[in-house]
Amino acid sequence: MKVLHVIPSIAACYGGPSKVVIDTCRALRNAGIEAEIATTNADEFGDTPIPKELPAKVKDVPVYLFDRQNSWRYKFSWPLTKWLKRNVRQYDLLHIRGLFSYSTAAAAFYSRRYKVPYIILPHGMLAPWPMRKNRLMKSLYFKAIEKKNLQHAVVHFTAEAELRTSLVCSRSKFVLPYVLHLEPEENGFGPKSNPNKPRILFLSRIHPKKGIELLIESLGRLAFEGLDFELVLAGSGESQYEAKVKRMIHKAGLSGYTTFPGFVEGIAKSKLLETSDVFVLPSHQENFGIAVLEAMTFGLPVVISNNVDIHEEISRAGAGVVVRASADELSAAIGTLLRNAAMRLEIGARAKEFADQNFSIKSTTAETLQIYSDVIRGSRESTAWSS
Repeated sequence: MKVLHVIPSIAACYGGPSKVVIDTCRALRNAGIEAEIATTNADEFGDTPIPKELPAKVKDVPVYLFDRQNSWRYKFSWPLTKWLKRNVRQYDLLHIRGLFSYSTAAAAFYSRRYKVPYIILPHGMLAPWPMRKNRLMKSLYFKAIEKKNLQHAVVHFTAEAELRTSLVCSRSKFVLPYVLHLEPEENGFGPKSNPNKPRILFLSRIHPKKGIELLIESLGRLAFEGLDFELVLAGSGESQYEAKVKRMIHKAGLSGYTTFPGFVEGIAKSKLLETSDVFVLPSHQENFGIAVLEAMTFGLPVVISNNVDIHEEISRAGAGVVVRASADELSAAIGTLLRNAAMRLEIGARAKEFADQNFSIKSTTAETLQIYSDVIRGSRESTAWSS
């Protein structure tokens, strides 16, 4: 079986989708599948140089990288277009990631032209919150392009809640968690932080969608009540919004409580996860929450909003604290955990057990392979060849 994964970019600055596609392809290749990636060289910190010989190898995964012709988010790439036109027929299946990006439009178009079945993974982009952002432009683009792309696809959702709340235009769809490598690296970082000054970790993009403003308001209240803690805001975002967040932190009286390590990955990220006491993600919309599962793998108690689409599963397992996206509920939940070290340890232990049992790379890879086989055989309807 030969499968091509198409995604706008795999630069680490774009967060979860970049990690997921690489982890998935590594797992598939270990299972004997020829999994490859086609993408652009887009990177917020300066586009990635393209090697002379392609495919490049990224963590042992063959990656075809192509220049984009503009700096805006659509990531148009004429070289990617020409490559897809020449090569799509070599694959048994395309797994297309993301919506409202040029790579999705091009890959779906050539899949239909050459009668290659395809799966689209929206990465939460069909949920109400992102659909409201730039509503007019997205509505026009959806009607003109994405509606047809989805109608002829098998659509991949990562949680039941995501499926229920998404705009769906497909005759075939399925729910399957991401294939993720969640094993924590060997650390040697020592014990958790000072029990009298617990460390609260936010590890995600610095973006309004992530509920950072709610978090700041909530922690400002707790600091006013006399609780001592450390807040680590790890991530990066648009410079204007980062500046706004820092102003809000100062206004809330949290400057002395807060550190900003910026974007972290690898050993630096593992160190933060290992030495933190509570993980918080109060997002206004999150189709899965990769960082949540990473934190749970490290045995961290998590506080998440009920807009994180795996909140139902976490709540049923008692593996975290789920609240509405309100400062009242968020400050109450965090305050309870800060005051109770034994509770943090208990919930953290259940969190690790939950992640290990439900999101093992072995089980999610096996399920992915079964779905791929079904789509290729036609038992899961994909009308890629229909006009």
